[in-house]
Amino acid sequence: MTVQKLKNEIEKSRSVLVTAHRNPDADAVSSLAFVLALLQKKGKVLYYHLAGEINLKWKDIVSGLPGKPYKGEDVDISICLDSTSPERFGEGIIKGVVINIDHHVSNRRYGDINHVMPDMSSTAEIVYYLFKDEIDFFNDFMKEMILLGILGDTGFLKYDNATASTFQAVSALMSSVPLFDIYQKYYQVLTMEHFDYFSFLISKMKKGQDGIYYISLDFEELEDSSLNYDEISELFAWFRPLKDAEVLLFFREFQKGIFRINFRGNNNIDLNKIARIYGGGGHRNAAAASIEGDLDDILPNVFQSISDGMKDE
Repeated sequence: MTVQKLKNEIEKSRSVLVTAHRNPDADAVSSLAFVLALLQKKGKVLYYHLAGEINLKWKDIVSGLPGKPYKGEDVDISICLDSTSPERFGEGIIKGVVINIDHHVSNRRYGDINHVMPDMSSTAEIVYYLFKDEIDFFNDFMKEMILLGILGDTGFLKYDNATASTFQAVSALMSSVPLFDIYQKYYQVLTMEHFDYFSFLISKMKKGQDGIYYISLDFEELEDSSLNYDEISELFAWFRPLKDAEVLLFFREFQKGIFRINFRGNNNIDLNKIARIYGGGGHRNAAAASIEGDLDDILPNVFQSISDGMKDE
């Protein structure tokens, strides 16, 4: 019923705003681009909204989006993608009937229509299955966007969120869009500067208790970097295969006295529950939160929360 209601609202709408979370990653950018391309084919008046830093990798995608950047126009519906809450794309942005499409278990169900599927690998996979009956309508760019989003959120199909349905979607699309083409276009773009910075992150890595490894960067260290937030996040993902790391933590002081914490896990601990203690959320093995305070006080509290979570499991 939710799916049919969602499709009915789209079909009867004339003007549509499409948005995704700030500092968009591959899944957010590609889902947004796919939905805009689909709605353009349906003849809708389109607006889009993306806040925060845009990774240079997505520059060509964002510059070619159909529609206009949103400036507060009235719209019939707002489609919110890959965003757990309105704060993730900006308070007061959305208007009309709000359609919330997401795969985060921590999603707050803030829409008039909520299509939230935590068992899906990515929002890109969700929108693929939402509109799969129109696959003959998809051009190669739309197929590429779905694949890019899936590959981005599954670590190129390495993570445990890649399920049988994920592989079925990839199989259906890759016959006309080879995966290696996506790899070359969006991931074979690293410079020596990226590798130098990864070396710096290695020097910052510390081992805590109970198989916890962590990196902390203060405000000045972030300010001095020429890499943007998303680029640094991708470098942190390279630590995921560390053999004896039960949990990986990344503390970044993005504002003075406020730390963004990324949680990544390789065991059964529910990191979404841990992140929710600090007002954040995400997935079981990947979550995030922001904490205000001094790092010397934050570290032992977070370590204790993780240790308690391990005991609960």
